[in-house]
Amino acid sequence: MILVTTTGKASMDTYVQRLSEQLPVQKIHTDIYDKQDFSVRLVSWKAVKTAWYNFHFIRQLKRLRQPLHLPNCHFGRYGYFLSAPYIITVADIMRYFDLKGLNCLIHQPNILDKLYLNLDYEGVRRATAVIAISQKTKEDLVQHLDIPTERIFVTYPGIDHSHFQPSLRRLIKSPYILFVGNEYPYKNINNLIRAFYLLKQRTAFEDLKLVKVGTSGGREGPFRERLLTLIQELDLENDIILTGWVPYADLPAYYSGANCFVLPSLYEGFGFPALEAMACGCPVVVSNGGALPETVGNVAPGVNPHDIQSIADAIDHILTDKSWRQALIERGLKRSHEFTWERTAQGTLDIYRKVEQMI
Repeated sequence: MILVTTTGKASMDTYVQRLSEQLPVQKIHTDIYDKQDFSVRLVSWKAVKTAWYNFHFIRQLKRLRQPLHLPNCHFGRYGYFLSAPYIITVADIMRYFDLKGLNCLIHQPNILDKLYLNLDYEGVRRATAVIAISQKTKEDLVQHLDIPTERIFVTYPGIDHSHFQPSLRRLIKSPYILFVGNEYPYKNINNLIRAFYLLKQRTAFEDLKLVKVGTSGGREGPFRERLLTLIQELDLENDIILTGWVPYADLPAYYSGANCFVLPSLYEGFGFPALEAMACGCPVVVSNGGALPETVGNVAPGVNPHDIQSIADAIDHILTDKSWRQALIERGLKRSHEFTWERTAQGTLDIYRKVEQMI
């Protein structure tokens, strides 16, 4: 088996990088995914260049003539053209929901997006086996892509416990609740801001800040503009801190310094930031969207992502009840240590052996 590896800051890039460090198999590296963009016009120089890159990468893969492990669902556009067996890892199928108009979790795809996304999911369907990073993702693959359940294997990702651990370093002096992620619609940060507005009406939270770590997202839509408009409408300009991208080395300090971490997503295929926060000793509130309840287990309050009041109340409970907060911290630390890259690698090797028997 040859593992195709990538570099980047996205969670699935981290997934393949950490997996690569643990797996004793042949690897090839590519930056092909860095050359892909959404919302590119069908008739454009960018579209031509991307097609040229894709054509040559497919030729490179074909010359290997060995079973491959493709690192995410967007490599389905290459797997579609392969004759050799391949495994593909799928974190979620949110772009599929956008493609089929089932929901707008990220953005509405244009003509070229639809072409590539259709190839992606056909490539997923044709895979010899699929690795899903949660049971929820497996259920979606069976329900929406009609992939037989016996061809889908669930292996949870891990987190780096040598990096994500409680830190005494503080980067922000004010008390704050924390959100880490982009501003795509599925992240539901607008409802978090509205819940934060409700909290700010209470005297006890006069000094409380909301810190948002991460970039706005891709170029598919005016995500940052929409966010700033909401912040201005609620007169929260002085209470919300948008850090933008931060160095990986600083993340534990942001998590450790927060009074509470909140991930109110409408959908998640896993939920890395929630685990990272728990590993840093930060109490967590998550929504009941997608795989989040599966990821955090029973160690974090789950809320309806559409119920702004319930989000505010869950945060309030953590901020004002010290014994509840401490219980969540202790349970979260224990839960986070169930997810390691060593366990992920061993599970992946077990899947490789099963696939070898299938081919």
